[in-house]
Amino acid sequence: MKFIPVLTDFNQLEHCCTDDLYYFNQKPFSGVIITYHKNKMKQSQTTLNHGHVQGCYQAWYQNGCLQVTGQYQDHQETGEWTFYHDNNVIARTGHFYQGLRVGYWRIWNKQGEIIWSGEFHAHNTHKKASDPKKLSIL
Repeated sequence: MKFIPVLTDFNQLEHCCTDDLYYFNQKPFSGVIITYHKNKMKQSQTTLNHGHVQGCYQAWYQNGCLQVTGQYQDHQETGEWTFYHDNNVIARTGHFYQGLRVGYWRIWNKQGEIIWSGEFHAHNTHKKASDPKKLSIL
């Protein structure tokens, strides 16, 4: 069984601006970082691999409801991401590629009704929207 180190705060790491890596004890950190809200509820869980934010990322509201879930690759959002309202209703879903929104995205209000849908292309430009007046919540 392989031991995976777990830290309980990003403040335990040093971030090096020249190579954009996170270090622990002067070595690139590989493991999991779990942070907590002041009320001791889990706030986030992040995976690092050789100093890079890599793999599964999750964050929670103070009430314990999931806020976001997605994947990182080399410090950038990648793949499918799902964001939630604080009442556990999905807020938006879509894909990232190298940190940019791409493909089809949808946004729901707190009641679970779709309020926007459209496609993102290079440089986060959108092709069509069901209601462009509501783009401010992107």
